Amino acid sequence: MSTECLDVRSEDSIEGLHVVATRAAVDLLIVLLIVSANAFIVFAILRHQHHKNTERLSSVSVRFALSLAVSDLLVGLSTAYYLSSKYLCVVVEALSRLRFLCLFMFVMIICAHAASAYTIVVIAIDRYIAVVHALRYRELMSTRTSRIMIAIVWICSLCVSTPVFYWNNWSASEICDEILVVPVAYLPVMAILSHCLIMGIVGGFHRRIHREALASNERKRSRVSGISSFEGRNSSRFRTKSAKVLLLVTTCYVICWTPITVVMFIRGYSSQSALVDIVYNYCFTFLNINYLFNPVVYSWMNPAVRTAILDVFGICKCKKSRSSMSVEHISRQSTYPSVSTVYSVA
Repeated sequence: MSTECLDVRSEDSIEGLHVVATRAAVDLLIVLLIVSANAFIVFAILRHQHHKNTERLSSVSVRFALSLAVSDLLVGLSTAYYLSSKYLCVVVEALSRLRFLCLFMFVMIICAHAASAYTIVVIAIDRYIAVVHALRYRELMSTRTSRIMIAIVWICSLCVSTPVFYWNNWSASEICDEILVVPVAYLPVMAILSHCLIMGIVGGFHRRIHREALASNERKRSRVSGISSFEGRNSSRFRTKSAKVLLLVTTCYVICWTPITVVMFIRGYSSQSALVDIVYNYCFTFLNINYLFNPVVYSWMNPAVRTAILDVFGICKCKKSRSSMSVEHISRQSTYPSVSTVYSVA
């Protein structure tokens, strides 16, 4: 196992100190952006819900966005913890002597990534119901249902991550590294299964919503005028935008997660190589870019969350009454109660 540290000069270093320092700076910048962006979103949502009377219709999508922001915030914090053992030899040496802290680092980062991925699946389910079963949205996606779904997400994340506490290869004579501590049969297999499962579910919902968007466009062309034409344009527009969002999310997830999943499998089931370890480090850096898109795709593009964010800066105070009247007017006229749960892409 090759460890590239910033605080210890190594004669057999492959990359060189300046390359490692550059990679560490990039990792630090990404982690800071992930933590600051998601911490701000959590603050904005909680502040807005505490001071404002938000509509029940939009509270479901806001609740999912809050859960995703919390999980991504945990991803940023756990990644900082994990990378400290990659770039500072003094940290990895200390963790090698402290069994709980070493194992907790892997449990924390696995739980955070799992919670973020599972929340994306829940949001895809919510958007699927909002588009395909719009007339039954209030019935199917109630406040109680959304809370149960979020609880299931975090319970499943804990079930996936906590086995590392009692199923591990930790030894005081070995350094605290995932390839040595986490069992070979656990991390690569779990990563591949989770990757395929999430892509299958989100991709399936994307295809179904895309088909519904095409069908809605056909129905819109057959409408002539009047209120039905207005409803057709609204439903078609939101279905199309939702399909675009899911396509964007699926593409980002595949691009960012596939390389590290493949390298993780190679690391687990092939002979250890310093070159493979270096490729893994770069893939891990590339993976974290995925979590920079989540605040934009799931928070800023959510009208209710965007309002909460702008309200922090006092931007939408002067337009508050006008915006609420417009939303209420559209909600009364449209037969699609899920409009506020479908994110805009414009």
